[in-house]
Amino acid sequence: MLYGKSESQENLKIPKKQAHRPAVDLTRCTRCGGCLEVAPDIFQFNEAAGYLEICELDYYDESLVDEAIKNCPEDCLYWEIDEGTNQKI
Repeated sequence: MLYGKSESQENLKIPKKQAHRPAVDLTRCTRCGGCLEVAPDIFQFNEAAGYLEICELDYYDESLVDEAIKNCPEDCLYWEIDEGTNQKI
C-alpha cells in the first residue's frame, strides 16, 4: 500500500499553462453562438458589453478550439501568433 499519493495519482498529468491562446476578431463576429456550442468553457458571450470573450484559462483544449475555428462561419476565431517565431502564442 502506498501512503500519500496513489499510483493512479502519480500517473495523473496536469497540463502546464499554455503559451498560446485563442482570439476573436470582434469586427467579424456575428454572435452566431457556434463557438459557444462547441466550447462553452472557453468562449462566453458578455451580455453587458454585447460581444464574445475568451475565458481566461491556464489550458485551452486545442481540439475544441480548432473545432470552433473550423466551424466559425465568419472566420473570426484564430490562435494568436507570435510575429517573431510565427508560432501560436
